[in-house]
Amino acid sequence: MKRMVLLGMFVLLATGLLCLSGCEETRVTKTQVAAVLDSLEMKLDWTARQMARHRWGQVYTGKADSLEYYRGLWNYVVSDPQALSVLDEGRRLVDEGIQQRRWELAFRAVKRGQVDGNNEVAKLERKLRNYYSRFRTVSDEGSITSRVLQERIANSADPVEREMAYRSWAAIGADAADDVARLIRMRNQIARRSGFVGYFNLALDQQEIDRQQYLDLLDHVDSVTSLAYDSVIYELHAELGQETIAIWDLDYAHRQVQSDLDAFLPVDSQLDVVSLSLLGLGLNLDALPIYVDYSPEKQMSTSYVVSTIEPAYDVRAAFNLRDGVGPTGTYLRGMGSAVFGAYVTQDEPLFDRTVPECWVAGIAYLFQQLASRRDWLTTYANVPVSMADEYTDTESRHRIINLRKLLLQARFEYEAYQDPNRDLNKLYWDLFEQILRLPRHDDLKPWANEPAFVSRPVSIQNDLIGQMIAAQTIAFLEGSYGELVGNATIGAFITQNYLRFGSRYPWQELLQRGTDEPLNPEHLYRDLNLL
Repeated sequence: MKRMVLLGMFVLLATGLLCLSGCEETRVTKTQVAAVLDSLEMKLDWTARQMARHRWGQVYTGKADSLEYYRGLWNYVVSDPQALSVLDEGRRLVDEGIQQRRWELAFRAVKRGQVDGNNEVAKLERKLRNYYSRFRTVSDEGSITSRVLQERIANSADPVEREMAYRSWAAIGADAADDVARLIRMRNQIARRSGFVGYFNLALDQQEIDRQQYLDLLDHVDSVTSLAYDSVIYELHAELGQETIAIWDLDYAHRQVQSDLDAFLPVDSQLDVVSLSLLGLGLNLDALPIYVDYSPEKQMSTSYVVSTIEPAYDVRAAFNLRDGVGPTGTYLRGMGSAVFGAYVTQDEPLFDRTVPECWVAGIAYLFQQLASRRDWLTTYANVPVSMADEYTDTESRHRIINLRKLLLQARFEYEAYQDPNRDLNKLYWDLFEQILRLPRHDDLKPWANEPAFVSRPVSIQNDLIGQMIAAQTIAFLEGSYGELVGNATIGAFITQNYLRFGSRYPWQELLQRGTDEPLNPEHLYRDLNLL
């Protein structure tokens, strides 16, 4: 009954927007545009709060019925063609300043919503999400999850076992490939029917990323990392004693030196280590509205979940903790996302709920990078200096590999949306051969078991740009304030210059204000010893 009442409220609100838009020949008024903006803001804030609340509940119950219901309401709101029409026609009537910024964010949201909120798109997304979450491979050991398979790929000393685990993991894509390809085609077709160039451009615009600048950035990353990556692969041949390096060997190659450090960061020490690390930056977790839970391992398929129920008042984070420096870095990254939600202090809900993902990722990566630093390892994890030096060297190598893998995903997603009718498996392995320069395996379809392509389409660039934002910010902070680790000034800088604004200003503007330069990938390259 409650759901029917809520749905009725949304129908009435949508009817109100229809009345506001009037007939096609009638131009909208400034009052009507303001009413649509206020209505959208209220509904998006309310549905976002409900989704966050039920996403948190899903962590414990493993059920998503209510979450799917509120996702449906969100899609219903952002896909309203009448709201799009009013905002589009009324752009000439919007004042400068806050109103202009609210209009930009709302207009971008409803433009993309014409595709994301489409019933057929949402239905196919839901089918694939359910498939990924329920996938199990059956072996003599019983039912094995995707997460266990990925851990074996990274940790097994037996190359045959690594290959078997990878092939079992890639089998997810064999059954999902047709639906993933259909979803990409569907998004593109709906975007073009709605008058847009294509879905990829639409999604980039919503994230406030210029398409040509992004493509140029991918070319630049490819050029700068190419020789260094080849050197890493050459070294791996000798280290692993293998004539051929395959895709399932890349993560394991980094495992040995990392495992030596894992004893210094057992699970029962990580809460204190992370809390002290952030306190050293001037961020007291005990004084922030962040509730942290470490127990729901069985219900979570990811390393962490952050739900911002009410920005600056109610943020919740759940973690699957494991021993080791890598999981501690992931813990720090999750806390970075949570801290972002705890420090947004804007009066307009749109500025809280529509923050570009690359900006949040930049903050999260900034925190995660602490665990890769020599001074952090020796100060907070009590790692011997010689071991810390060895780890930071190999970690840079591992990050170069991951950067090339990220480049592969980014290129594939872009090309797939340019022509989704082509053979996507051939496209993937052609790019794989070009970028990773390892043996191809056309019998496998690993691109089709990447959940981001389904649930977070056109989001790969956020990880790439997020790493660049973090590296640029760290370089500026070290140049301006000295040491990063244990410097309480750092927290004040981040909160005052980055976090509190939410999406009040474009992320590029905040980055330039904070670091005195636009996005500059050279800081990431220097961090990886590439320059």
